[in-house]
Amino acid sequence: MGDVVRGRLATGVGRGIELLDQHVPGWHRQLRVADLDIDDPWRCVLGQLFGSYLDGKEALDINGDGPRYGFAGADPDEDRLLTRMWTIVVRVRLNGS
Repeated sequence: MGDVVRGRLATGVGRGIELLDQHVPGWHRQLRVADLDIDDPWRCVLGQLFGSYLDGKEALDINGDGPRYGFAGADPDEDRLLTRMWTIVVRVRLNGS
């Protein structure tokens, strides 16, 4: 996976963080990092926060834009990298809280 793709995914995660900070204060404390899996609609970031990926997109009013916010990748490799990125973000925030 190239730097351009990694950069696009990191930018999306940044957008997702901003969105969650606005709408779900303390969201990082609600995630079970050991269970986090972007490829699973119930164990992904939105799934853990809202019950499912689709429910989360609806609640945040981003129905067609999950990937734009780093909540989904275009393929399994991107999903794995996004899972790692979100895991790092949550761990850093938990260590700083």
